[in-house]
Amino acid sequence: MKRININEVQNFAISKAFGKPVLITSSRIDPHTVPDNVFLYEIDDNDPREMVLCERAGCFQYSVISASKIALYGQYKCRRVPKNCDLITDYATVTLEDYCKAQNVSLSRPYCHISIREPKLPDEEKMFYAFCEHDMDDPVIKARIGHVRIDFGDGGDRLWHSWWEQNGNEDLNTLEFKSDLAKVVDNLRRCVLKDMSSMRSYCYSNGTPLPGSRDYYGFVVETEEYVYYLRTTYIQGDYNAYLNCFKKSLLPEV
Repeated sequence: MKRININEVQNFAISKAFGKPVLITSSRIDPHTVPDNVFLYEIDDNDPREMVLCERAGCFQYSVISASKIALYGQYKCRRVPKNCDLITDYATVTLEDYCKAQNVSLSRPYCHISIREPKLPDEEKMFYAFCEHDMDDPVIKARIGHVRIDFGDGGDRLWHSWWEQNGNEDLNTLEFKSDLAKVVDNLRRCVLKDMSSMRSYCYSNGTPLPGSRDYYGFVVETEEYVYYLRTTYIQGDYNAYLNCFKKSLLPEV
């Protein structure tokens, strides 16, 4: 099951786990999008006799959000939940914000507020590889503003980036776009672009390999006016990511 951004879950079921009020959803949440001051667990339903609360489930059933840490035990860091224990004890629903407010937990610390989707392949494959020197008569290039080239450095924990503008499309590089791009990159730095280790984990859990390679992954971020195509790789010696930026209204439909 693909993991999703926690912000895509509009309402959670209210429940209790080991005496603690928690939120439950059947959606598998991407841990990189969870605020630092709440805790994410998963329910594994592999054993027919009982369910298991753990950090990462092999046979996923539920995501569990807790405002306080739940103790896990043993080598595999898990905790058994008897089958006769109904986790969904209250079928009322609540938002993450309302739950945290009731538990006196602040969500002021920023977390990933954007939705990252899979690319529509093969139709969108071209968007990941469109660059400045390509044919300006191509409608994709006419919508292209430029790209951000990204590298994590030798240690894998520092983000270096540079901006390359599309020749002939300088008028698209507006203050509105620059503000939108800054917000997108800031959010990506909290999940897939946090560091090399986080990017590798994100690609394994959520990535869609681009055609012809198991080492390059594609992600798409859409805002109201713009579309961003992120191509990532963890191959040593290559730049780790390219973020291609387009004006949405000028792109041909795919």
